Amino acid sequence: LQLRLCAKPSRTPILLVKSINRLQALGQESMLYFVIHNNQFIGMCGISRGYSPKTRHSATIWGVYIQSEWRGLQIAEALIAECAQWAKTQEVSYLN
Repeated sequence: LQLRLCAKPSRTPILLVKSINRLQALGQESMLYFVIHNNQFIGMCGISRGYSPKTRHSATIWGVYIQSEWRGLQIAEALIAECAQWAKTQEVSYLN
């Protein structure tokens, strides 16, 4: 994953290249994504798929959090995009 960021306050473009780390929980039913930069926690986001036969077509994104000094740099958008991509691989047709 490559994120193009603008450094606050100068707004000078910088490039942060860091994989979003994934922690798979509960088998294939959910995923947690973390952003770490220089061994510092930057943010996280989770997604969980519905468990019952009536809700397996859906998934919910939850726990979107970005450290305050990293907000406004489209990191949350990148995390949500990763969740949406995971949902696609799981054949989820409805995303909350």
